[in-house]
Amino acid sequence: MGAKQGNWRKALSEHGMFLELREVLSRHDGSTDRRGGARDVMFERDGELYVWDGDRARLLALNLRQLEAGGENGREVEAEVMLCVSAPNFPVDRLIPAPRWNLVALFGERGISVLEMPEERFRHGISQHTRKASYNCRTTTLAERLFTTSRLHLLHAAWYPSQLDEPHIVLLTSDNIIRIYSISEPRKPFMVHTLSLDVEESAPFPASRCSFAGALGERAVSFCFGPATRLRRSVAHLFSGNDSQAGTSVFPMYILYGNGETYLLHSSLRLSKAEQQVMGPLPMHPAAEDNYGYGACSVLCLPSVPNVLVIATDTGTIYHCVVLDREDEMEGERWRSRPAPPISLYVFDSAELELSLRLAPMDDSPGGGDFVSPITLHHDPLSHERYHCTHEAGVHSAALVWLPNLTQFLADGDMDILQNLNGEPHCVVEHVLCTKPLASSASSPVAGFSVIKDLVLGPTLLCLTTQYELIARPILSMTCVPSLPLLSLSPDSSAYPPLITPSKTLEQRVRNILQRDATNPLLRSSFVESESSTSSRNAEMLQLVSRAVQVFREQNVLKLDLAREEIQRSVRLLRQQKEKQQEDLDRLQHDKLSLREAAERLVEKCEAAREKRNDHMARIRNVARRVYTCLPSLSKSERDMQGEMQRIASFLPQLKKTVSEVQQKQRYQQDMVVRGNDRLSSLSRTLTPQMASCLQTLLQHETQNITQLVKQVNEIRMQVDF
Repeated sequence: MGAKQGNWRKALSEHGMFLELREVLSRHDGSTDRRGGARDVMFERDGELYVWDGDRARLLALNLRQLEAGGENGREVEAEVMLCVSAPNFPVDRLIPAPRWNLVALFGERGISVLEMPEERFRHGISQHTRKASYNCRTTTLAERLFTTSRLHLLHAAWYPSQLDEPHIVLLTSDNIIRIYSISEPRKPFMVHTLSLDVEESAPFPASRCSFAGALGERAVSFCFGPATRLRRSVAHLFSGNDSQAGTSVFPMYILYGNGETYLLHSSLRLSKAEQQVMGPLPMHPAAEDNYGYGACSVLCLPSVPNVLVIATDTGTIYHCVVLDREDEMEGERWRSRPAPPISLYVFDSAELELSLRLAPMDDSPGGGDFVSPITLHHDPLSHERYHCTHEAGVHSAALVWLPNLTQFLADGDMDILQNLNGEPHCVVEHVLCTKPLASSASSPVAGFSVIKDLVLGPTLLCLTTQYELIARPILSMTCVPSLPLLSLSPDSSAYPPLITPSKTLEQRVRNILQRDATNPLLRSSFVESESSTSSRNAEMLQLVSRAVQVFREQNVLKLDLAREEIQRSVRLLRQQKEKQQEDLDRLQHDKLSLREAAERLVEKCEAAREKRNDHMARIRNVARRVYTCLPSLSKSERDMQGEMQRIASFLPQLKKTVSEVQQKQRYQQDMVVRGNDRLSSLSRTLTPQMASCLQTLLQHETQNITQLVKQVNEIRMQVDF
């Protein structure tokens, strides 16, 4: 059947692949996993969902993006089949996909195999229509002789996180030994780390010793890798005796023991075994008498800054430990013949998971003991602040809301952030799925778990039950970023600060009030029908309904009432602030009008004062002039002017004489010109060409003389003016 847009989650559970798996399961009389314990035979990568079919030893792949798009031409999207060329001869409990390669580790208690998916599926892209319906996949069995010739059990396995070297896988077996295998050499381990200090405990068949040490919790049960770091100088000097390996990139491996102790191993494929020794146990602060309990089963390192180590116990208790450097000196210190680690664990908080629903014991039946189940921790690819827990009774999700503030505090050192850590809830746990709600319910452990981070499909949490029922829940509310703060609450807008400045905003207070401490999970279970247990089961179901109603009332109705009271109280405070601000606004408006009138009066007075100032300045100038004229002695300027006038007066007689001479010459020249004209007029009739030429020459000479005289007169005038 084709899936509609936004309805792929419902179509996924009803897909033919799961219908076929449920049909095969019904042929076995509806029996679930007879081996017990939670499994993880499902994972998602690049928009494709992979599920392991244990009955036929094959891997099924379903394209979720095509399912979201509605299939091809309205037809159902067919699942691809990955057939194993050499099927594993042990029950598969978990699928471990490699982070970078097309490899999938098939994990089981009695062995491990690596399935290599064909590269032709990814050669043309995921949405390519030229894919086949089935593929033959190469399968490599690791340490086959080790598990077939001994009674060892495989406790944990993980891919080595190096992205530069060839793929390696790390195995932890029940003989307290960690082995690292290369895919190219599946029979011989690449490196072996013995965790036991006693050589006899690592014998090939330490059955009694292993059981005794395991009962005391002195055996490793799980491990995890942290982000890559540089090898410290002190650690390199402690192992190799020199500092040549200092600065080498290593991956810290945290090894968890059953008694709650955690050991550290700086793992590297390029260092020798002698340079990689187990250190520990890591000191935990604050110290506890029981070392924070026994029954540790799983460990997970969150790649945050600083790193957070999550330790889970089979009773449902989870400890969140911050990994920090040790303050005391570590050189030369040893405990239990192991080197002292350079880091310490600081237990920030803890959480108690409700593995099975806790119901009030009935009057006619004794209360049963607490449910105990190993817990498996899973990373959340969407956020480093959240992780997920799976166990036989369901699925939990936990979010560390204090981690961003702690990171900011370690980066900035602001003490206000440290105060916020005390007021906020430390850990928020959500009960997502419960598969054992009643004491009479048959065990129905989780068979698969995965988180989809594809943006097209939307963030989704997938849970697979042992009946091959797929439960898909969107987790947008858990991954969305908080809304932007109001402009009035920003530190820049300080023009009109509120009269009452709360420590937290109304939105934050309401969020803290509505924060749920418990939830009603999705219930999935297999009931055992019998006449003797019908009445007790009905009573337990009634208690279950009562508990759900009580949780709903406490976590929804009561908290909504508290949130309403908080909102009403804030409304009252805001109204008081509004009334006060309105009064201040009216007063400021009245003051504004008064200031405007006063400003107009000041402007008029300023103009009148300016006019009076001009009149006074004119009167002052007149008075000063009269005062200077009445003074009996001359000023320096007047004396200078007097000397200049006397000097000019001394030049005037000479100038007058020169002017009179020039005037006489001018009159003489005029008389001469008149006489010459008369003579020319009388002689014009008798002039010969030679005479005219002589006269013309004389006239030119006289003209030159006159021009010179005019120049002299002009010069004299200029001197007189000066």
